[in-house]
Amino acid sequence: MTTTPLISVIMPVYNAMPYLPMAIESVINQTYQNWECIIVDNNSADDSLEIVRQYAQQDARIKIFSENKQGAHFARNCAIQNCRGELISFCDADDEIHPQKLAEQWKYLVDNNLDALFTAHNWIVNGEHIPITHLTQWNINQFYRTRKFPCMASIMVKRSHLMQTSLYKNIKNGEDVELFLCQLPKFAQMGFMNRIFYHYRMHQMAVSRTGFTNLNMFLLHYIACNRLNSDDFTFPFTLRDLIFCKNWHLQYWIIKFHFIYFCLTPPYIWGRVWRKIRANS
Repeated sequence: MTTTPLISVIMPVYNAMPYLPMAIESVINQTYQNWECIIVDNNSADDSLEIVRQYAQQDARIKIFSENKQGAHFARNCAIQNCRGELISFCDADDEIHPQKLAEQWKYLVDNNLDALFTAHNWIVNGEHIPITHLTQWNINQFYRTRKFPCMASIMVKRSHLMQTSLYKNIKNGEDVELFLCQLPKFAQMGFMNRIFYHYRMHQMAVSRTGFTNLNMFLLHYIACNRLNSDDFTFPFTLRDLIFCKNWHLQYWIIKFHFIYFCLTPPYIWGRVWRKIRANS
């Protein structure tokens, strides 16, 4: 990797006019200067594209692309395939990043010999920054157990490792979780930086902010059907967890998962599930 590698900041845009200027300016205000911002318009019906064009005229590091297929996963894949950076970072069009995010995250990634690195984040609610509780280090088992996931958009990842995955899949909600917590760890050394460098805006119009139901079901299905043969992964939902879990929301989904998928899952899969539960109880 070069001394100051080019970092590609990926930003999908869909009807983000109220927040888009703040998102773009948070990239422009980075202390790290060797970046490009790949903005992909996804059929916006408002003036988002015009706003992006105005910024692109002022700063040549901002590149504009269009993706006609509807969906943030199509837009992000388009950006990844058109970016030139050795490292890839993200900023959603309604979020903001800290001015030192690229500089400090890149330094931490290099110093710790990592291939991908998440940072801590907070929420922006009605313009106010709200702190939230994080885990202090990378531990994928604890992420699943406590539901304290890192913000997926906070990641910085080496492009060479990201391209070994199948990128974003056509999943209604949770496609970023599937990519960064299920696919990428097979190919990359992952890490977590306990400093707040990503500001995640909560509002009614954001798709992923309202998709927790489908996301929970997706995670549970993926764990049960695809991760059971992994030697370095502890099945996160044991009988003991169900009894002593302090998170009532997680208890609810454990029960619902078993009830629904008992009817939908082939018997041989349930045999593997049961053996794994017994082994970890």
